[in-house]
Amino acid sequence: MKKQCLTILISAGLLTAFPTNEALKAMKDSSYLDIQNSTLFTKTLAANNILDFSGMVYNRFDHKIIAFGGGHATAQFPTNVAEFDFSTLKWSFMINIDSIASCKNLYNAQTALFDSAGQKLGGVRYNGKIYAGSRHTYDGLEMAADSNIMISAQAQEFSGCQVDKYDSLFQGGSGLFTLDPTKKEWSLIHKAGLATSYCYSAVNPAEPDLIYLGSAGMGGFNAVNWKTGEKITKRSVSFSAGSDMSMTYCPERKSFLAFPYSSLYEYSIATNTWTKLSPLGTPPNCYSLNVVYDSLNKVFCCFYDSSFYYYSPSANTWYNLPKKRYLSRLFHHHVYDPVNNVHVMVGAGWNTYAFKFSDTPGLFPGTGGFSGVEKRVHTGSLPILSVNPNPSATSTTLFYSGFGYEPLKLTITTINGKNVFDKTITPNKGNSYIWKPASTNGNSAAGVYIARLTNGKLTKTAKIMISR
Repeated sequence: MKKQCLTILISAGLLTAFPTNEALKAMKDSSYLDIQNSTLFTKTLAANNILDFSGMVYNRFDHKIIAFGGGHATAQFPTNVAEFDFSTLKWSFMINIDSIASCKNLYNAQTALFDSAGQKLGGVRYNGKIYAGSRHTYDGLEMAADSNIMISAQAQEFSGCQVDKYDSLFQGGSGLFTLDPTKKEWSLIHKAGLATSYCYSAVNPAEPDLIYLGSAGMGGFNAVNWKTGEKITKRSVSFSAGSDMSMTYCPERKSFLAFPYSSLYEYSIATNTWTKLSPLGTPPNCYSLNVVYDSLNKVFCCFYDSSFYYYSPSANTWYNLPKKRYLSRLFHHHVYDPVNNVHVMVGAGWNTYAFKFSDTPGLFPGTGGFSGVEKRVHTGSLPILSVNPNPSATSTTLFYSGFGYEPLKLTITTINGKNVFDKTITPNKGNSYIWKPASTNGNSAAGVYIARLTNGKLTKTAKIMISR
């Protein structure tokens, strides 16, 4: 009799145990597995639609994947919703209305949805039920923080090629739709202006009723109560978000990280401020890609140019693995499965792949978060504090890495413990600081000094020698 392994997830304060999949759990570090080269959907309307600029989210409450949206190439706007089961490693339709009615029958003046002010909401009411429908979803799909409800915050776009097939009543509908996978039903807040176009979004576990969202370019950034429709204006972005950016919650810093193209910005939920980060390493171009959080290795991951990239907040550095694997047209079809510790991607033709990064936090540089860094201090790899030149007659430069990108406290004392220098420094791209000892008559005080650098979590010391 085979033993069945269980992985326990904590969601909204509840413990849930899910069985692991033997094939996924057995994968080696930095390896790929072809899950499904599917012909299941090739004869359906959604076959070539749902994977064009559409979205895919991991439903941690049910341990499944939900996919929705699309229609870039064919000008069809499917209402279908697909679901991936980790126990069988198979896709199926959760909602398959397109097999009941053609898009031509679905989208017309009789099925259009409006709020009380007559503003367009998008989607349709068909046979007494509400269905969302969107040409693109971008980064607008999110799972609620406290339940298995999926939120669709992307405005119902319905624009682009061959829009004459669709009534103008569906172009630009800005209603906020939610999907209940248990009931297999959509709901809608009957208030326009909540969803946004070219959407990027994320949820904060400490605020389960809210979804944070913004749009392309510089401008508005809001939090919307997806249960009541209340909109809360937040700090506008002062950088170009592009036309398809990914934004992801960072549990260790309780903030959102935004990835426009090859740049990186952080939104502090506590202070309502945006900060541009300057990571080391070579960043990927994250346009139209999901950047997902690997909760075991505590890094942010994406696939770009056939390579796996990850950003380490603890090291403030981008890394990529040399092994390449061509995965076509991924867009936002990349999620992380914490039960089996694998990344799941879906490309053209519903080809589905799994990638195992690492089962050992700290094995790859920058992984493991701050706790992982602390465990590796004895190896001398991270964090690092070095001094050059040393000894020096006038001044010396302190070089550091592995402390993250928060402010650092630098303290320098004599060998006897007398404090001679205190300063809070902000990490820069060179990760260095020049120290000039106090001088008398132009001569530096000769002797041995101890430099201590800390961010409150990590501490490193180095010996400095000043000679005349």
